[in-house]
Amino acid sequence: MGLRLTAVAIACAASLGMGAAGATSYADAAYAGASFSEPANGIAVSDTGVIAAAMFNPRTVTFVDAEGTTSSVEIGCSPHDVAISPSGTTAWAVCQGSSHLMVIDVATASVASASMNAPGLDDVTYLPRVDQLILSSMDGLGGQILRVGGVTTGAYEVIDRIATPQWRVTQLAPSADGSHAYALTDSGDLLRVDFQEGDSLTLIRRGSPDRSYLSIAVNPNYTALYAAVLDFSDPADMRTSLELIQPATGHPLQSVPLDYAMSISTSIDIAAGHRTLAVASGVPIRQGDAASGLVVVPLDERGRLGTPRPEESDAIGTAVGMSADGSWIAFATSDNNVVGSRTYGAPYPKAIEVTATARGTVLTVSGTTTSLDYRTPLTVWVKDLTRSKARFVKKSPGALVSSTGAVAWKGTPPSKRFALYLSGGGTKSATVTVTVRR
Repeated sequence: MGLRLTAVAIACAASLGMGAAGATSYADAAYAGASFSEPANGIAVSDTGVIAAAMFNPRTVTFVDAEGTTSSVEIGCSPHDVAISPSGTTAWAVCQGSSHLMVIDVATASVASASMNAPGLDDVTYLPRVDQLILSSMDGLGGQILRVGGVTTGAYEVIDRIATPQWRVTQLAPSADGSHAYALTDSGDLLRVDFQEGDSLTLIRRGSPDRSYLSIAVNPNYTALYAAVLDFSDPADMRTSLELIQPATGHPLQSVPLDYAMSISTSIDIAAGHRTLAVASGVPIRQGDAASGLVVVPLDERGRLGTPRPEESDAIGTAVGMSADGSWIAFATSDNNVVGSRTYGAPYPKAIEVTATARGTVLTVSGTTTSLDYRTPLTVWVKDLTRSKARFVKKSPGALVSSTGAVAWKGTPPSKRFALYLSGGGTKSATVTVTVRR
């Protein structure tokens, strides 16, 4: 999966040389009206390929479109993170020294602010499906997690506010519908946030002296949680891996070690789409003869990690973002560049695969789903095969897609021999035939 270079250069005119054969490269464009000596502090990219980069010391947000044209907007504070709408027309920035959300009209370069009453805003994510923002703040030893609605109308109403007195949240990975989120703290703890059930906050796994989470990301369906994990149980051989995480326990379902060019602790940032996990690493990652701090990892239809693929660049990554539809990746690099790249981000075809067994009076159904959202309701249909002209009937209650995309359901067999299938989310499973065993 080669990346196609489409927009570069905030500060320097050196090409990164990224991309596969046949890639289209636009001319480098210097940042309008200024020269920078720092990498972007945070980065986001729209579905149209517009990149938003948070520039800390200049106190600006820089925009780079798919033609390589750049513009900048002064926001009056040093941005720590930035988000952008799918259309690329509106961006939002947060500053650790402010309790105000900065709202940027990209076309007019105008800036408005909305008070969040949360000092030390640190992380911001826009959820286009529900027109909401999810933010975190750090103040003293704790902070807050906020869900903000009325974005398009300009109301910016705080719907939920969860205090985190024990944790300083540095990164959020929310569900597309704003009902849940995973959160990472500055001490490497992994948390689960539930906005629907009493605004609860649950510790999934605590960071330890031997193991710590560096960055987290969740796929668009909220059914695959990824983490970059540092294992330093052996100080002489520190290891970083990409992991597919079991959300309930924090234990890895799959682990892919990263082969660093040197054995040191480093920063790493990840972003997930339907088919790709993008990685920005502070140390080049090796795979065969290739090495780069900009890496893409293919994901299969179950969200499982493939082999990391370093890009054709010796750049060091500092931040990465992915568009809402998964079609664009944006990297920030240590040599002050911003790179936008097109990738194939379409979801895998929706699917439900199930097996069923019946023993005595207990019917057990299990299976997996593809490209269905977390908590998608599934209807269980059964037909009695011992009766002529029987029809499929709906069983109640139905099933729900789990946080790992799995399906589990139990009920009562309608007869000694019957047929069964599941439907929901715009798809259905194949029909399976079940015979009751004693």
